Amino acid sequence: YVALTLPHYPTIITQPMDLATVSSNLERGRYGTVADLRRDIDLIWQNAIDFNGPTSWIGADASTLREHTKRKFSQSGFADTAAIALDAAAPPPAA
Repeated sequence: YVALTLPHYPTIITQPMDLATVSSNLERGRYGTVADLRRDIDLIWQNAIDFNGPTSWIGADASTLREHTKRKFSQSGFADTAAIALDAAAPPPAA
């Protein structure tokens, strides 16, 4: 937020999150379950809505991304309680 000259950002957003941090957390194994991952991704969209307003183009796009993300997690077949494995060869969920 400093590089973007948004000094008031931390007064509105008390728990910042971004996709680079989510990616880093995934690579470092910091998410124990799918629910943990979903929580941070949803926080990104909620922060965008809270900071920019729900009727702004950014807020509207964040709402669209939230719904898309929700749908994709649902389609994945993984329960929120499923552990996140770092092994790329892990099998997909049973159909």
